[in-house]
Amino acid sequence: NINFDRASSDVNHQIQEMFCDFIGLGLFGMGYLHTFHYFCPTVGKRIDNKLVRTPDYPSNQCRAEQMIKFYKSVNCVPPERYIDRYDDPKLSGFYEFEDHIQFVDSLAAKLFQDVMELAVSHLKNRNLLRGDRSGKVALIVDAFCDNRPYFAPDSIADIVEAGWNVHLENNQFSGRFSDLSNLVLKTIEIYEFKKRGQS
Repeated sequence: NINFDRASSDVNHQIQEMFCDFIGLGLFGMGYLHTFHYFCPTVGKRIDNKLVRTPDYPSNQCRAEQMIKFYKSVNCVPPERYIDRYDDPKLSGFYEFEDHIQFVDSLAAKLFQDVMELAVSHLKNRNLLRGDRSGKVALIVDAFCDNRPYFAPDSIADIVEAGWNVHLENNQFSGRFSDLSNLVLKTIEIYEFKKRGQS
């Protein structure tokens, strides 16, 4: 039995979550993808000592798929095999809301494309859509790999993305995460100082 009031509320919540993901991705690009994966909540709850998905959030894998679609739609290249990083609590037959979750997921999925287009429109109208910044990010990555902050950053998003790139792809900082964190924070301080000087 489907409770349609609850289904409506859960679909609405899923759409809100996806809209926030799209806005975060539009503002922070690849840095948002990596941060989302690092902090990704388990969208589930324990029932009979098993983790089961809750219906008011899209599954983590669905969110990853939608974010990759968004990223490609704004002509950016996503990380390889990004979606493969996600595993979700499985629906299990004993769970009384299994039909409800499947119903909510199917309804929300039909609306995600419209939500994506709305997010892109909001970002473009405010000139906030980040786009491909790989050239700028590469300069910051080079500085971090030389154990120095970058002295001409243009945005915090570039700095965050560069930090993730070095953390995920460079063994130089293996076991020295605090050193990399300090470089990121010092580069953000430089950005803030530079920005204050321009105002």
